[in-house]
Amino acid sequence: MTYHPSVYWSNKHETHVVIDSGVSRSIAPDSSDFVGPITPMDAPIQGLSSIGKIKGVVTVRWHSKHSLGTATTVETTAYYIPKADIELFSPQVYFSENKESPFC
Repeated sequence: MTYHPSVYWSNKHETHVVIDSGVSRSIAPDSSDFVGPITPMDAPIQGLSSIGKIKGVVTVRWHSKHSLGTATTVETTAYYIPKADIELFSPQVYFSENKESPFC
């Protein structure tokens, strides 16, 4: 299989979901992705102090398409951090919650 580097240009005001196996919980700043109510929380987030505090825990639904064109919908638990400028997906938490991978 051959991999080709890709560059994606986006609007400065758009957020994108990044898969990050180093985060302990997914992060979501965009309330339009929320499914259900927010469980309030007011706590600092370690390692990302510049993006503010965790304001809640919520279930999010993200839609994506991989390079071969297959669409996937991921529903997972995330920290709601309104000041974050990126959405981070924690695959290990998703697997722990669901006992499956959304990308297979």
